[in-house]
Amino acid sequence: MNGFRIAVAAIALMAAGAIAQAAETTGTIEDVDPNGRTIMLDDGVTYQLDDTVDAEGLKAGDKVTVTYEQSDGKIVVSAIAPAAE
Repeated sequence: MNGFRIAVAAIALMAAGAIAQAAETTGTIEDVDPNGRTIMLDDGVTYQLDDTVDAEGLKAGDKVTVTYEQSDGKIVVSAIAPAAE
C-alpha cells in the first residue's frame, strides 16, 4: 500500500511540474517576423507567437505587454496588448 501511495505522489508531482506557468513582460518591439510568427523585444529575447495571436499590425517601436509560457524550449506568446503608458 505504501508503494502505491509513493507512486501516486510521484505521478502527481511530475504532473504539477509539467503545467506551464504563464508570465508577463513589457517591452518595445525591435523586430517582427510575420512569416516566422516571432517578435523580438528590446530585452533581446525572441518570442514565438501562438496560433491564436494576430501578428497583423505589430511593428517595431510598439510598446507591448506579452503573456507567455515556455514550451519545448521556446518562449510562446499567448496574448499581446499595447502597454499602458
